[in-house]
Amino acid sequence: MSRSILPCSCGYLFEESGPIFRDGDDDEYDGPLFNCPEKGLANHITYPPFRRLSDEYQPSGLYYRGWDSGILQPAIHWCFVGEIIADVLPPVMSSVTTLRTRFGEEMIVAWYTDNGVLPANMKKGNTLCILYAERKQFLDGRNGIRQESIGHAYVFPCTYEQLRAETHHLWRNAHEKAKHCFQCNKATGSRCGKCKLAYYCSTECQSAAWGLHKKLCGDEAKILGLALMPEMPFGDQLSWVTLVTEAKEFAKTLAESSDVSAN
Repeated sequence: MSRSILPCSCGYLFEESGPIFRDGDDDEYDGPLFNCPEKGLANHITYPPFRRLSDEYQPSGLYYRGWDSGILQPAIHWCFVGEIIADVLPPVMSSVTTLRTRFGEEMIVAWYTDNGVLPANMKKGNTLCILYAERKQFLDGRNGIRQESIGHAYVFPCTYEQLRAETHHLWRNAHEKAKHCFQCNKATGSRCGKCKLAYYCSTECQSAAWGLHKKLCGDEAKILGLALMPEMPFGDQLSWVTLVTEAKEFAKTLAESSDVSAN
C-alpha cells in the first residue's frame, strides 16, 4: 500500500490512482480533480504533488489533451516544486537531488544534463521548481524525475515557506489596486527601486525584510510568474524567460481591469 500524503489546503484528499484522462469538453471538468480554488503555490493543479505528475509513459489527462499528429498536446501550465533536503550526491551515472514537497513526499531528481551542469544554488534549504516535470520509475525501482535539461529548472535561494509567502504578497498586489507592504501588510505606494515588485511601507520594514529580499530581489519577476501561473491562459509551454514576460503582461491586464472596476 502506498504511503498517504498531506491534503491540499483546499481540503482535497489525494488517493493513488492510474492516469487521468480527458474525454469530453473542458466544461465537464469542474470538480476538485481538475480544479483548485487556492491561489499561487497553494493550487494543487498547477503545483501538484509528485503522485499526481504525469508519468513519462502514461500521460495524464490533468495536463495533456491527447495526441495530435504524433505529438502529445499539453492542456495547461504546471510546475513541480520541492525544497531540497539533501545536498547533491556526487554523480555515479547522474547527480541526484532529494526533495520534499509541501504534501510531505520525499523523492529524487536525477540530472542527465550536458556536461553535468546543474542549476545554480542547488543546495539544502533552497527550493527547486521544474516546469512541466514528469515522473519516472528508475531501474533501481525508485520513483523520481529524470531531468535532461536545466532550461525548465530553477532554484530559488530560499525555503519553500519563504517562497510561498513571497508568491502570496505578489499575487495580492497584482489583484488589488492598493499595494501592501511585504513585511507588515499595511497599504503603501513605496517599492524596491531595483525589482519594482516588492513593496515596503517604511525603512524599518524594508530593513527587517532585507535578509530575504536581498536573495530574491533578482528573482521577483519569476516569483510573480509562479504566483499568477494558475490563472494565466495556456497557449504553449513556457520557459523561465517567457514565463516572466507573460506574467508581466498578465499582471498589466489585471491592473487595467482593476482600474476599470474602480471607475
